[in-house]
Formats: sequence, structure tokens, C-alpha cells
Amino acid sequence: MQETKTMANIFSVTAFPKLFSRILNALSFKRESEDDLTIAHREPISRYIFNKRHFRRLKGTVEYGAFLPNPKNNETSVFRVKGLSEDRIWNIGFNHVAKDRIESLKSRADILSTDISILSDNVLSVVKETSSHKLHANIVGWPSEDHEQIMLATELANESKLVLPPK
Repeated sequence: MQETKTMANIFSVTAFPKLFSRILNALSFKRESEDDLTIAHREPISRYIFNKRHFRRLKGTVEYGAFLPNPKNNETSVFRVKGLSEDRIWNIGFNHVAKDRIESLKSRADILSTDISILSDNVLSVVKETSSHKLHANIVGWPSEDHEQIMLATELANESKLVLPPK
């Protein structure tokens, strides 16, 4: 009899919502928020290239200069492109990134966020920076020494894939 009463209490109308709430909290579901600066594991990243010296069209390679950080803030601007079509990726490049530039958009370098961390022995990371565009991010953590930046940028360039714009 006591056992039946306990089971009835567990599944009572008032006890069930509390139990369900505790289970959900224990599972700690995490939804991505706008304030969350982390980038998903293996998220595709695009670096738009405006300088023709930063890639080799005939070899199909990216040069280290494409990934060097901006000397003003020591960050490299990139875009998160997970799930976007080629048209949409180029649309961001031409209509948003190139909009206020004198140089024309020449190509882009695609790389995975995980490769950026792994190739740099976790020195570099990609963080969201959405003040100019919801998909904008920066590669951060660059060392201050030029030769160290060049070594890391070379690793990223060698791992990245050159993508030329549609004709």
C-alpha cells in the first residue's frame, strides 16, 4: 500500500512538472545566444582576399599574406559561412565586405575553425564579432612578433582552399 502511494505521488499532476524541470536542468541544454562568442567545432570560415599577391591563381594556392592580422588591432577578419550557398558567400563578400573598399574582391580562402586552432597549437582562435555583420568573426590570439605571425599565417594559408569568384 505504501509503495502504491509513493508511485501515485511521483506521477501526480503537481509533481510531474517539477520532475520534468529537474530533468531538463540536469541535461543542461545550451542554446546559442547572440552573446555567445564561441564558434562551432569544424565551422567553415571564409577570408575574403583583395590583394592579388595573396593568392596564386594558376597554382590554386593561398599565400600567407591573406591571413596576416590587421596591425591596428592584431586580428584577422573572417566570416562564418556554415550552411550558406556559394552565391550567398560571394554576396556577403561583394555587397558587404567590398562595399567600402577601393580594391576589388579577388578571391577567398576557406578553412575550418578547428584547423585554425589545431595548426596554431591553440594559440589562435575564432571569435564572433557581429557589430558589422551577423556572420562576421575575427581570428584572435596572434603573437606580437612578425616572424611568428608569418609562420602561423603560412600554416593557415597552406591548409586553406582557394576559391575564385564566379565569372
